[in-house]
Amino acid sequence: MNNLDLGTIVLAAGGTGGHIFPAEAVARALDSRGYKIILITDKLKARFPGALSDVDTYKINASGLVGKSVFQKILSLKELCFGFFQARGYLNKVCPKAVVGFGGYVSFPTILAARAAGYRCAIHEQNVIFGCANRFLSRIVDKVATSFMNSQGVPKNLDSKLVYTGMPVRSIFLNARKTPFPLFDPATPIVLLVLGGSQGARILSQVVPKALSLLDKKLKVRLKVVQQCRAEDLAIVRSIYNAAGISANLASFFENVSIHMSEANLVIARAGASTIAELTVVGCPAILVPYGGMADHHQSLNARAFESTGAGWVLPEEEFTASCLKDHIQLLLGKPSLLKIAAESSRKTGRPDAALRLADLISKLGVTDKKGPRSIV
Repeated sequence: MNNLDLGTIVLAAGGTGGHIFPAEAVARALDSRGYKIILITDKLKARFPGALSDVDTYKINASGLVGKSVFQKILSLKELCFGFFQARGYLNKVCPKAVVGFGGYVSFPTILAARAAGYRCAIHEQNVIFGCANRFLSRIVDKVATSFMNSQGVPKNLDSKLVYTGMPVRSIFLNARKTPFPLFDPATPIVLLVLGGSQGARILSQVVPKALSLLDKKLKVRLKVVQQCRAEDLAIVRSIYNAAGISANLASFFENVSIHMSEANLVIARAGASTIAELTVVGCPAILVPYGGMADHHQSLNARAFESTGAGWVLPEEEFTASCLKDHIQLLLGKPSLLKIAAESSRKTGRPDAALRLADLISKLGVTDKKGPRSIV
């Protein structure tokens, strides 16, 4: 850690990869400038013991409200209230220069507590469309950083707060960006990377192995599949690939995913904002399968933004069948030039400086000391 001491910055991030990893990228940038970093998170963070392991961490209670019954919402409100007072206690203990929310349930009570106590605050919106929580929080924080150039669902009269930074990614992806896109010809292996996000995606385990099994034998023998699966799906996925004679490296989580991205000729993935940012920083062409179970369809909007740059293709869940995917893959692998063009577009879209840009924004907030208490409504 840096020996300078410019004060403390608190980062609030829910315990999924899509929230923790961007926070980690920004934490490293702030630490290098001399800030002490404190993380406020939830119990799910335990799934990523290596992320921010050297940072003082406080856990609070938090829960979501969307899609729950009345009784469940009452319980969630109780959790959020408890989390608010937990966060306020931690903030009063560390007296931060600024507090930054990276999404997840813990961000909401933490930012509310910070603003109620008069601390300077910022939030980072990861998706194209603002979620309900960030639409509310954007009205009370000092700055709002966005991952996409043309964000949607932004409350009116907030233009002065918005700063386009891009989505921060960890340094391992910046290193992978140095590797040129791997070209292939009819005599070389083809590397296909399949990612379902930090929590896995069952539909990819159900469809992708069956689709690849339908490919021409000449293609199948050249394939080297690297696929992330849920732990409970590993055995059945492995049996399908073995039966089809396809080489496959399967795991529930890849620590070295950046290396796999740099080696991949094509990626099939969900359309989380963090995944898209990593793909574009490395410069990967991809087929995205957005998760359709969210009310705001944020993954669909993320995927369409990615597709509009020429970096890849979108297959909605209702079209994501083994037959359809097989046709797409066979077409793309038969025309390597299409993948090369998409890889170039993906790379041009990437923002490798996103963590530095967001750190700049936070540093400017931290220059001003704690404000006097103000209303949060």
